[in-house]
Amino acid sequence: MKSNYQALENETENKDNIISFSSRTAIFRVDEIILAIQDAFNSYALGAFQNKLSSRGRIPGNSHSWSTQGVDCEILKPGKNWQKGKVKLKLILEFCPELPEIEDAGSEDILATLKSETSLDEIRQMLNKDN
Repeated sequence: MKSNYQALENETENKDNIISFSSRTAIFRVDEIILAIQDAFNSYALGAFQNKLSSRGRIPGNSHSWSTQGVDCEILKPGKNWQKGKVKLKLILEFCPELPEIEDAGSEDILATLKSETSLDEIRQMLNKDN
């Protein structure tokens, strides 16, 4: 079955998109959520990851190297020789729409029905007031 999830990455046009949870009681920009996930990884998850695998050897690197430039390693693929390189961890936030986006809607009635009660610009203004 095909997955309809799409990556919401911080470096793309998605970074200013707004995500609402629980009937708009919690509203965040996509980049805020991604930064919070990265901070949590840097603060807690890397240590847990390294501890989980410590019985098999020391996992090198710090959170910055794992999430930005990568950590030196070698990989062995079946039937191949060892290949030197780097491994990097990428955290991805994904979104799966309930209804497909209408790209060529000929009827304004369809768009009006699917349009949110609050515009994206109004939500951005609300978020900017809080900051």
